[in-house]
Amino acid sequence: MHGSDVVIILQKQRVKLETLEITVRGTRREPSRAAIPRSRFISPCTGRGGRREGAAAIDLSLEKYCSVVASLAPDIAISYDVAIA
Repeated sequence: MHGSDVVIILQKQRVKLETLEITVRGTRREPSRAAIPRSRFISPCTGRGGRREGAAAIDLSLEKYCSVVASLAPDIAISYDVAIA
């Protein structure tokens, strides 16, 4: 997920974003620990707007604009949490 994509999408939706933090947590596959079968994006935000807009912006970023996610193997499960305060 590209943070810049999320910011631009939220600006277009007129969400007043003040801060955005993106943390990625992955789980390594045992025993080799080389592959990461699951990734979770955690994105706390502050600003004026709704959770629905934040989630929609992250959906767009992950599904349409993020070249990193598009380059990952299709069996890697990606999930996310968003919280706009």
